[in-house]
This record gives sequence, C-alpha cells and structure tokens, in this order.
Amino acid sequence: MNTTEKWRVWIYYRLSRDDDKEMNSLKNQKNILMDYIETNGHEFVGESYDDNVSGMTFDRDGIEEIYEAAAEHKMDAVLVKDLSRLGRHKTQTAMFIDYLKRQNVRVVCVTDNTDSFNEDDEFRMDMTQFVNHMYARDVSKKVTAGYRQKQKDKGVCNMPPMGYYKDKNTGKIVIKAEPAKIIKQIYEWYLEGYGFKSIAEMLNKRNMKSPSYYQKLYNNKKQGYNKPALTFQYLWDPTAVKRILQNEFYTGTLICHVEESDKANKIRRKVPKEKQFRHENYAPAIISKEVWDKVQTLIETKTEKKVRASTGKPFHRYTGLLKCGDCECTFVAKRRKWRDNPERIEYVCNGYHRYKGYCTPHRIREEELDKLVYGELLRLKTEAESNWQSIESDIKKWMKNKNNTEKQISEMRTIIANLENETEKILMERINDKENRKIYDKMLEKRKEEISMIREKISQLENIDETIKKRKRELKSSMELLEKIIEEGAISNANLRLLIDEIMVFDVGGAVSLVFAMKAPFDEYGKLFDKDGNMVFEHYEEQTRLRA
Repeated sequence: MNTTEKWRVWIYYRLSRDDDKEMNSLKNQKNILMDYIETNGHEFVGESYDDNVSGMTFDRDGIEEIYEAAAEHKMDAVLVKDLSRLGRHKTQTAMFIDYLKRQNVRVVCVTDNTDSFNEDDEFRMDMTQFVNHMYARDVSKKVTAGYRQKQKDKGVCNMPPMGYYKDKNTGKIVIKAEPAKIIKQIYEWYLEGYGFKSIAEMLNKRNMKSPSYYQKLYNNKKQGYNKPALTFQYLWDPTAVKRILQNEFYTGTLICHVEESDKANKIRRKVPKEKQFRHENYAPAIISKEVWDKVQTLIETKTEKKVRASTGKPFHRYTGLLKCGDCECTFVAKRRKWRDNPERIEYVCNGYHRYKGYCTPHRIREEELDKLVYGELLRLKTEAESNWQSIESDIKKWMKNKNNTEKQISEMRTIIANLENETEKILMERINDKENRKIYDKMLEKRKEEISMIREKISQLENIDETIKKRKRELKSSMELLEKIIEEGAISNANLRLLIDEIMVFDVGGAVSLVFAMKAPFDEYGKLFDKDGNMVFEHYEEQTRLRA
C-alpha cells in the first residue's frame, strides 16, 4: 500500500507462544514495519511490543503504551504486520480500532494491505478479525483438550511443592530430606494445637527457610522482581503454613484440573471435585493419610468454631467445643493456681465471665472433662458394637421396602425443581436490585448448596448397594478408631475434634451436666435405616418439613 500522505507512525509487534517463531519473530516483524515506513516516507515516532503474550487479551503493556500515545496525539497511524498481531479477540480488537478512530488514528496492516480509514477495507478487516478470533479459539481448545487429557491420564506436575524435587531427565519425583523434615514439623505443631501464625513465627525464629528458598535451590525458580525486599529473606507467613497444611500432594496424591481459567475475561473458576483428576500414589508420601485427615478436620472445626490461640501458644483443648446450655454462650479457658497446687485449666461460661450475674459459671476443669469424654467414648463404643450386630438384619428389612426408594427420589427431585425456580426468581431480583447484590449472592449460594446436597442423596439412593457398603465401612472405621483411643487411655487434640462436634454444659442445682453432640460418621452409622426399613437422610427430611 503506497501513499503520498505522510504520517507520524507508531509501530506495534507481538509474538505469542502459538506463532511460527521464525516467520513472526519480533525482529522480523519490526524489519517489515520499518521497511514500510522508509519506502513510503513516513515519520517513525515510537514503538511498543509484547513478547509471549496471547492475542485474546488486550491487557498488554504494548497496547497500554498505544492507548497513552494516542490520547496524547503523538501519532497519526498505528502500523502492524497483520491484524492478528494487534489482537485475535474480535470484539476487543474492534473496540480498540474504534477507540483509535475517535483519536483520529488509523490502523494499517502491511501484509493484509488494509487501512481502517478506508471504507472499502472495513469489511475485509471485520472478516479478518472473525477468522483470527476463530483460529485463536480453535488453537486454544486443541491445546487445552490435549493438556486436560494428559492431566486425566497420567497427571501433570511441572513443579512439585516444597519437600520434593523432580528430575527433569527422568520425570521422577523424590523427597528431599531437609525441607521434608520442616513439612513434618509443621504438621506436628498443628496437631499439638499451634495456629498458622504461631507456626510461622516458630519457623522464622529457628531460621527454617520458606518454600521460596527451596524452589530456588532445587528448581531455580526466582521470585518476582517487584517483590518487597523482605521476601528475599525467605521468611514464613501464616498463608504459606496454611497452604502446606491443605496440600494433599504431601500424602502422595496429585490433583489436577482444580481450576479453569478464561484468559480473555481473566476469570478463574473452581472445578467441582467430581470433575477433578485424582492420582493416588503419584509421589512418595511425606505425610500419612491418617495425619492428613486429622489436620483437615482440625482446620475445618477451628474455622467453624472460630478457635483462636494466644501468639506462640497452642489453643486450649476444649476451646470452641463447649457451649452453655442455659445462655448459649461459648466457654473461655482460665489458668488457675492455688497456693502450692499445680496450675490447672478451667473452662467458664462466657456469659458469666463477661456479664457477671447474667449466667452461672458452669465451671469445669479440663482434667474432669477428659474423664467425662473418655467415659462417653466407652459408651459410644458399646453402642457401635450393638449397631454392628443389628445392621445385617436392618438391611434385610430395608430390602422388603425397597420400592419406597423411588418415592424418596421423586420427592427429592420435586424439592430440587422448587429450589431451581427460586434460584431463577432470585437472579431476576438480583438484576433489578444491584445495591443488594451481595445479599442475593448469599441466597443463591445457599440454594446451590441445598441442590447439591439433595442430588448427592439421590445418587446414594440410586446406588444403594454401594451406599450400604460405604456406611458399613464407616462404622467399622469408627469402631477401630474408638478402640485405638480407648487402648491408649487418652484422647489427643486432633481426635477430640474428629469425634466431637459440641458439648452442651448445663447447670443442674450447682452441678454441671454434659450433653455430647458427636461428629459424623460417629453418630450416623447407627441411623442407616428407620424402624420401617427406609434409609435415613436427616437433612433431606428437614427440608421436606420446611417446604411442606
């Protein structure tokens, strides 16, 4: 395209991972553009480029420079090798060209021989944008599909977490003794009752290096240039501790396809667990499955109960587990020392502690609680053994009433349909009432959780034989855990929270009375069937009553 009109020209060039590196190299693109300027006698006023960046997003440094230069009226034209260099997303590319037009700046594509100011070229440019967009989507889909298949078949782990090293030649993942020792220590401290912050502080005091240090040491991974100087000391923070405690890779299990990303819109979505790819025994384990399960239970219960510990100290055993049966306040732990007697820990109703006279102390010693809990476990073990003896007869009873299953499933699907209708109504209200968007989001999330829960119950009923086997396995596992705890003669902090959901404390004539609420599956295994032989789903039945 030759022209007698002389322009102030800004050149832009881009290289992506999908390009032919020789044909579309940055150097080659720049040479083509500069030759065009020289041939047509235009004035070169500036340049910008992006290396290894997708054309499906306009969040690029080179594009931002063009925006700024156009706003300051520094050029008359933006010169690119072809329209795909500018962008492959048809809508965003069209919007960018339109913006430049409003700034009286044309876009000239050298090899396409098109000019955005030429009306005859507009249709050609629109078609080129469409083709570029479809090409980019097709390439992206093929690359993603190939990668997903690889994740599903064998698993993909380019860089294992702290404690491991991957041999680039063999692909084998091995344990590194020094960082693995730190990982084990973190898990031990957490089971002892220390929180994320306390553990981070203890690691820093002992000069134990963080994951960043070992990733640089073994994998040559560098920290970002824009990181604060303090991070280069490889210090620990609570987030890093939490991340390690929640990383299942330490049990040897690799989980792929945890998130999906939309590069064009910069959105990341969590993938449902059933669509993730799990690979057991992918790597040697640093942490046993038993320890992992205990830690996850502790994290979950401490979050639910809002358990907090003093800095550098473990939390008290029963913090978050005790609740006043009279005023419904939680209990606070107090350290007591009387004369020459050893220090002891007592738990007091917070309603009494904070408001004096509003409630009674409900005071109870930790050692007394330990004895009472141990006694409850003995009772629970006896009950579990009784349930195990009767479960086979319960199954035979259920077989006679198997037809009721279809009725249960039908009722559940009706509830789901009602919830989905409610969801649609909430969505419409959310659109019309933007100020209360967060409230509607919570309502939608609640409906989503309810639907998911009921669908899980339907799945259990449809696969009833496997459900029965699963419940029996849970019962047996529970009995074995109870047996182990009783043999040891003491219950650890982790097992305490694994077993108990809540302890209600009542004041009965100046003495305390306890009511235990055990965690599932420890109280569910005895509720497989009701007296008529129907499978029991407590939450489902509650939903039915609420909506009846």
